[in-house]
Amino acid sequence: KEEYGAQPPIELLRQTLDHALFYDREKLFLKYLEDQVLFCAAAPPGGGRADITPRFTRHFHIFCLPPASEAVLESIFGQILNNFLTANNFEEEIGQLANKFVDCTIKSFKSISADLRPTPAKSHYTFNLRDVSKVFQGCLMVRAKEVPSAKAFCKLWVHEISRIFQDRLVNETDTKYFSTLISGLVGRNFTFGFSEEDLFYNSQLPILYADFLRPSMDDGPGIYEPVKDRTKLERVLYNNLEDYNLSNPTQMKLVFFMDAIKHICRCCRMLRQPRGNAMLVGVGGSGKQSVTRMACHMSETTFYQIEMIRGYNHLSFLENLKEIMLVAGVEGKPIAFCLVDTQIVDESFLEDVNNILNTGEVPNLFLPEEYNKICEDIRPAVKHLGLETRGELQKAFVDRVRSNLHIILCHSPVGNALRVRCREFPSLINCTTIDWYNKWPKEALTAVAKQFLQEEDLHTDEIKVAMCDMCAELHWTVGVFGDKFFNQLRRKTYTTPKSFLDMIELYRTMLAEKRAELGTSQNRLSIGVTKLEETNAIVEGLQVELTALQPVLKQKAEDAAKMIVVVERDQKAADIVKAKVEKVVEVVSKQAA
Repeated sequence: KEEYGAQPPIELLRQTLDHALFYDREKLFLKYLEDQVLFCAAAPPGGGRADITPRFTRHFHIFCLPPASEAVLESIFGQILNNFLTANNFEEEIGQLANKFVDCTIKSFKSISADLRPTPAKSHYTFNLRDVSKVFQGCLMVRAKEVPSAKAFCKLWVHEISRIFQDRLVNETDTKYFSTLISGLVGRNFTFGFSEEDLFYNSQLPILYADFLRPSMDDGPGIYEPVKDRTKLERVLYNNLEDYNLSNPTQMKLVFFMDAIKHICRCCRMLRQPRGNAMLVGVGGSGKQSVTRMACHMSETTFYQIEMIRGYNHLSFLENLKEIMLVAGVEGKPIAFCLVDTQIVDESFLEDVNNILNTGEVPNLFLPEEYNKICEDIRPAVKHLGLETRGELQKAFVDRVRSNLHIILCHSPVGNALRVRCREFPSLINCTTIDWYNKWPKEALTAVAKQFLQEEDLHTDEIKVAMCDMCAELHWTVGVFGDKFFNQLRRKTYTTPKSFLDMIELYRTMLAEKRAELGTSQNRLSIGVTKLEETNAIVEGLQVELTALQPVLKQKAEDAAKMIVVVERDQKAADIVKAKVEKVVEVVSKQAA
């Protein structure tokens, strides 16, 4: 609706039904519409969906489609899962329990939908049958060899349902509710002896599936298998990181603690699925873009991001979308389009993204002549499907775009922007896998500090360990006091992993500066001490010479005393002679005058 309640698109549709004509305002004539039937699909009003005017609805026969019953859902998904297990030769015991897994999935979906309702702080808590289908889509990615027993398949099911429902939960209370619900369903329906701790709280190696541990033999995605060895997993990740840094000009310094590993595995899982899209939600600096780059590198998916320059507008964005869709649809290459909330300078960007998520295309993006070229370019690639007409080729292009283009939205939960956008563009939630980035645990903070401080010389390992613990404790305490501050004054403060890294970098910088200052002072003092030592050595040498010369000086003094007596006696004699001479001088002077 517009500001004053008008809905121009609805009124245009109403005009076609009332009068079956349009007025061409350029050439000034009437366009009549013939033999048209209008089918509309709508959801109940509410949650961002507006009411439709009675003047429009009076033209329709209205059919209400109530939500499918549990029996219908069990029939649909039961057949999908059973056919998959039979076709791929899974163990018989897994096939016997397939219906139970379907039943547990539907029950958990019903419970979560009823108990975790959307609120302003949790506007993305809207669940639908797409989420149920995504659970089974994940279960259908494994091979029989990787899931040899019903117990292993149960772990797979817990992993997949956690990826769809648990990853979008925003706090520990909701996460605890989910873990209690799922462990209770597993305990009541199966006899595997899993506890809640086994399924959700194993800090060393939680239930985790990945497709990058072993490459596949063909050109498809890697083998989707459970992670059994954390050391091997970290080694593979560090090798891939080293490979990324060698092949890219922008270097990444990542520390693979368990939280980061989970996010990377989730992103890789999404990239291996056709029509896999993700919304990563976390405060700035949580590592959303770094995780995406790493996952794209490991999945051999092109990472694409728009460059924000002066004057960037909606037309520029559409040109970028054309470029991406040609890569995905014509060339058939997997490409991930990462859009950060800070790059959304115009809300119309999200309108186009919403369309791509929902239908795979943006209306009127390509001109007719551009579509003709696309159809010709795509014809060889789809020749084996027997597609010839322009309409079939266009549909093939859209299908290839939906399969190969992965949209990854990186959004911050700060403020109202996320809530408003999710309400205005429902596909941002319905057509994406949501991964909520919570704050790092203490173990992660310690691991990151250890990685950044390992090259620093802090004299002893005990000091280094204590320093890492102190960094983690400081950052954690700030978060605790931030929560207390919010509870008392209702003012939100945020401490992000980026601020933690900045703190460590600031410490390292100041440590280097202070060490340089101390080094300068030390050199100055060292030079001063050296000069003093040299002076002392010279003084000691002179002291030795003086001591050696003392007897000579004494003899010289005695000789001098004797000499003085002689000189004094001679002086007296000389004075007498002088007086005589002066008298003679007077006489001679007179005579001369």
